[in-house]
Amino acid sequence: MFFLPVVHRELLVIARSGAMGAVRFLAALAGLALFAVLLATPIHAQPQTLATVLFQIMGAVVFGYAMIAGILHTADAVGSEKRDGTLGLLFLTDLRGYDVVLGKLASNSMRAAHGVLAVVPFLAVPIVFGGVSGAQFGRLVATIAATLFLSLSIGLFWSVVAPDFRTAVFGTLLVLGVLSASYAVGWVRWRTPGGAGWALQQFSPVAAFRWARADSFQDPAMRLWWGRSVGWLWTMGATALGVSSIVVGRWRERVVRSPGVAADAVRAKARGMVGYRQYHWAALLARQPYAWFQRVVRPLPASFHLVFWMLVAADLATFVASFSPGLGTGRDFALVANCGLLWTLHQFVKVSVALGATRGMSEDRQSGALELLVVSGQGRDEIIRGHRAAIWTQYALPVGVVLGLQVMPVVRMGFPGLQADLFSFFLYVVALCVGAAFLLFDIDTLIRAGLRHALLEKGPLEAFRAAYLRVMAPGWIGLLPCVVVVMTGAFGVLLFWIAAWLGLCAYGLYRVNKRSRIDLEHGFLHLAAGLKFDTNDWELRDDFRRAAMVDVRGNRGSGLW
Repeated sequence: MFFLPVVHRELLVIARSGAMGAVRFLAALAGLALFAVLLATPIHAQPQTLATVLFQIMGAVVFGYAMIAGILHTADAVGSEKRDGTLGLLFLTDLRGYDVVLGKLASNSMRAAHGVLAVVPFLAVPIVFGGVSGAQFGRLVATIAATLFLSLSIGLFWSVVAPDFRTAVFGTLLVLGVLSASYAVGWVRWRTPGGAGWALQQFSPVAAFRWARADSFQDPAMRLWWGRSVGWLWTMGATALGVSSIVVGRWRERVVRSPGVAADAVRAKARGMVGYRQYHWAALLARQPYAWFQRVVRPLPASFHLVFWMLVAADLATFVASFSPGLGTGRDFALVANCGLLWTLHQFVKVSVALGATRGMSEDRQSGALELLVVSGQGRDEIIRGHRAAIWTQYALPVGVVLGLQVMPVVRMGFPGLQADLFSFFLYVVALCVGAAFLLFDIDTLIRAGLRHALLEKGPLEAFRAAYLRVMAPGWIGLLPCVVVVMTGAFGVLLFWIAAWLGLCAYGLYRVNKRSRIDLEHGFLHLAAGLKFDTNDWELRDDFRRAAMVDVRGNRGSGLW
C-alpha cells in the first residue's frame, strides 16, 4: 500500500480528469480581466503610484479569496460523506484518521490552489511599472499560501466536528473572523501608551497581509513580525488538521463498535423538539405545510445566534466609543470601525440566508423528500411560497436589527466631536441608505437563487457557492474601479464610478432574479426530477409573452412573482 493512499488516489483522479486545466484557464482569464479593468480605469496618476495601487488591490482580491476558501471548498468535505453514509465504509478498511483528513484536503483544495497559482503571475506585473519590489511580491505570495492553508484546514476541521453543513460554515466564519479581528484589537492596543499590539496581531492573517506589502526600510522590525505571523498561520493550520485526524480516528473506533444508548437519547430529544414546534405552529402547518416543515426541521442554529449577537455587541461598543472624549481623534476611527462592522453584519446575514435557502431543498432533493412532497399534492407554487416564507420569517428579527443599526452612524454624525463636513455627512447617509436597500434586495434574490441552484447543483456546498457568488460577485467586482479612484486620489470621477457601480449591482440582481424566476416558474418539475431545462429558450418565450401582455392588457406580471 502507498503512503497516504487516499491522498495518492485523489491526486491520481484529479490528474486524469483534466478539470484542473479548465480551472487554471478560467482563473487566469478572470485575473487578466480584473487586471485589465483596473488598469483601464480613467485616472491620471504616476506609473509607480498606479503600480502600487494595482498590486494592493489584486493582492487583496486573491487574499480575500484565500480567506474564504475554507467555506467554499472544505466546509462540507467530510459532512457530505456523513450525509451519504459512505464515511463508515472508509472505516472498514485499515485507513487511519490522518489518511481520511489529508485525502479530503487534497481532493477539495486542488481547485482553490490551482486558481490561486493561475492568478499569482498577474501580481508580478506591477513590478515592471516600478513602485513594487520583488521582496514585496515574494512575501505577499507566501502570505496568500499560508492563509489558503489555514482557511482550508479550519474549514475541514469544522466539517469534521459540526453536525451539519450550516454549522460548519458558521464555525469557519467565527474562527476566521476572530483571527481577523485580532488585528484591529492589536491596533487599538498599539495606540495605547505602553502597549505592544504586534504580539496580538501576529496571529491574524490580516496583519501578515499588511506587513507583507510594506518595504523593510519603512520599519526594520516589520519583516520579523511578518515572518512570525506567517509561521503562526502554518502552525494553526497544521494544528487544525492534527485535531481533525484525532477526531476522525475516534469516530472510526465508535463506528466499528455499536453506537450505544447515546445515539438513541439524541434521537429521542430531537423528536421532542419537533413535537413542541408542531404544537405551537399548528396554524402554519395548516396554511403552508412546506414553510412549517422548513421551520420545524431546520431552525436557525445556535452558532448563528452566537456569531450574530457577538457582532451586534461589537457594533454597539464601537458606536459608544465614538462618543468617548478620551479617544480624541480616535472617535473618527471608532465610527469607521462601526461602519465596517455593519458591512460584516450584512455579509454574515447574507451568507446565512444563502445557506438556509440552499441547504434544505438540496437535502430534500437528495433524500427523495422533494419527490414525495410533489407526489403527495404539494405543487410548485406551494413549495416555492413556503420556502420563501420560511426563510423570511426566520431572518425577520436579524434583518430588522441590522436595519436599526444602519441608522445609528447617521445619528452620530449629527453630534459634535467628529471632524466631518457636509460632503462627508452626505456620503455617509447615501452609503447607509443604499446599503439598507441592497440588503433587502440581495436577501430576496438569494432566497430565489438559492432555491434554483439547490435544484441544479449536486450538493449543498455547490449550491451555496453558486448562489452566493452569482448574487454578490458582480457587486464586488464593480466596486474595484471605485477603490482605484479613491486610492489614487482622483475624486473628480468618483461620483460617476459610484453611479456606474450601483447600476451594475441593480442590473446583476435583475438578471439573477429573472433567470431564477424562469427556472422556478417553468422548469421546477424538470429540475426536481434531475432533468435538463433550457432556460434560454424559456427566457425568449417569457420576454415575448410579457411584451404581448403589456401591449394587449397592460399587465406586466402574475400575482405569484
